[in-house]
Amino acid sequence: VVVDGRCVARDFSCFVPSAGSPGWLAYARARGTVTYPAPPAAADGTPLEVVELTPDGPGAATRVTPHDGKIELNLKAGVPVRVSPPH
Repeated sequence: VVVDGRCVARDFSCFVPSAGSPGWLAYARARGTVTYPAPPAAADGTPLEVVELTPDGPGAATRVTPHDGKIELNLKAGVPVRVSPPH
């Protein structure tokens, strides 16, 4: 699925702007690595924080650095994550 020229969903995964907080949300139906265009503010390689979103609140956090204008995320099946500038 492409919105405004930007891929936001493919192969049962998605990477979309967050409506309720700064950053982006990513999700995949199956465990694995997904690659999407980096958020505009990080397309230059600015590191981003990736936080698992659980029923009990924010979970484990990691960092990812975009390369060549793309972000590569290792996602667990059915576990959404928030991708945003580090706090």
